[in-house]
Amino acid sequence: MGSREMVLLSIKRLGAIGGVDLQRIENTLARARQRLFVSRGTDLVIDVGANRGQYASKIRNEGYRGRIISFEPIPEAFESLRQASKGDAKWDIRSCALGKTPGVMPFHVSENLFSSSLLDVTSQCTDVIASTRAVKSINVDVQTLDQAIGVDDLGKRIHLKVDTQGSELDVLLGAQHIFDQIDTIECELSLVSLYAGQPLFPVICQHLYSAGFVATWMERGFTSQNGEMLQIDALFRRGT
Repeated sequence: MGSREMVLLSIKRLGAIGGVDLQRIENTLARARQRLFVSRGTDLVIDVGANRGQYASKIRNEGYRGRIISFEPIPEAFESLRQASKGDAKWDIRSCALGKTPGVMPFHVSENLFSSSLLDVTSQCTDVIASTRAVKSINVDVQTLDQAIGVDDLGKRIHLKVDTQGSELDVLLGAQHIFDQIDTIECELSLVSLYAGQPLFPVICQHLYSAGFVATWMERGFTSQNGEMLQIDALFRRGT
């Protein structure tokens, strides 16, 4: 081991003593995503569950300059999304939820907004973070990806990001016609039932692997009070 590697290991050990998990910038989801965008030639990002535009703003800061289409159904979050996207001609925003079947459906709005879902939140989630509790229910327009993404929207290399608090598989199932156009996928996967009836990590992974995708990166997300992982963020690409 060289001197540089020894220094880095010492810093990591000091961080661990202080309860901080230090890692190289290269070993992060953000850098893995950057590498994927460059290597695959990504020219359209579909941002499902955009909330206030945090994800789209992040990939802009990371250097992505292609087109973005963001979907968000909560009116107050959508207004923040509108403000975030102002002045960005390649960032399109749409006010609806996405799912397996179209219609008007009840949507449970959480205290912190970003934990809102078409599904009911469970005590496994609220016991860890109280602000994930639902404070109201609103009716929202739900479309499928096949409905929401037109021929003129399609790119040559599409990256689909899905963060919908338990309904991720329904979003994927609503993309029957455009699914072959999707080249990479970024998805939040739950290891336990944080939302009632949600498909968990192995179900969604099996669905994507059966469709020809392989996982290229997984990173710890939401954790319990005793340090157990409850959610992870994962990147997938087509196997060819």
